[in-house]
Amino acid sequence: MRVVALSGLVCLAVGCGAVTPPTSPAASVTLASMATTTVASGQSRVSIGRTEQMSAAVTASTGSIDSAPTGTWGTDAPGVATVSQAGLVTTISPGDVTIFFDSAAGTRGTKHLTVIGDFNGTWSGMYQLSGCTDTGDFAGSGFCSTFTSGLSGPYIVTMKQTNGVVDASWELASSTYRFASANGAVGGAFGSNTEPTGAGGDFTFGAVAGFQLSQSGVSQIGGTVQCTITNPRMSGSGRFTGRITSSTRVADWSPTPLFNSGRVSPSSFSEIRTALALR
Repeated sequence: MRVVALSGLVCLAVGCGAVTPPTSPAASVTLASMATTTVASGQSRVSIGRTEQMSAAVTASTGSIDSAPTGTWGTDAPGVATVSQAGLVTTISPGDVTIFFDSAAGTRGTKHLTVIGDFNGTWSGMYQLSGCTDTGDFAGSGFCSTFTSGLSGPYIVTMKQTNGVVDASWELASSTYRFASANGAVGGAFGSNTEPTGAGGDFTFGAVAGFQLSQSGVSQIGGTVQCTITNPRMSGSGRFTGRITSSTRVADWSPTPLFNSGRVSPSSFSEIRTALALR
């Protein structure tokens, strides 16, 4: 009886006659979960209006690499850049965009791009005064009554861009009144703004002018201009601001001096306004 009882206990413990089948995960699920997809391109910063070719690769769990995988391309910001099903990215406007590739293996690869403005070239346009402040003798002499809101005048700016840095020179009215060129870093969250600032000019009055430009399309530039006038014989200063109302990229520009002498030294606010061709 003892032997039989022990045998029964042993059978109960190990399950005599019962066979438990082994469990194993599905091979397809394991491979898909271990596969990785990567997206690559030559650049991470691309100028507006340009194209950038992307490539995708899928690495399987075995280590083999498929450099021409089947899948779908897409973008999370189609207003910044589009992508074809061949992986060709076309930039539209400054901003940040993520290009992705969804592989047939069920994995996604991504690549972040920053689209920056393309300010290269010469741009001609108009600006319109939108505000004015004056202090000291400038206020007493009626600076802001001379530079009233609504007056408009021409400007020209020539820019050479290298990656995120722009070297710019600009003129208000004509080359006779050219402000010094300066370097301006392309700033802003998306690298779309440039703020070159120059000092000098041909006025007996000291003049400091600056632009802040942004680009919303391949041939669209907007922004603001600010000019501060001082005089060592006068206290305070006068400053007018303007809004750029139009700008066009031009192939070339031939300045036309406003005065026959080619150079003048304005001695009054009205002469400065005339020199800047503000109407």
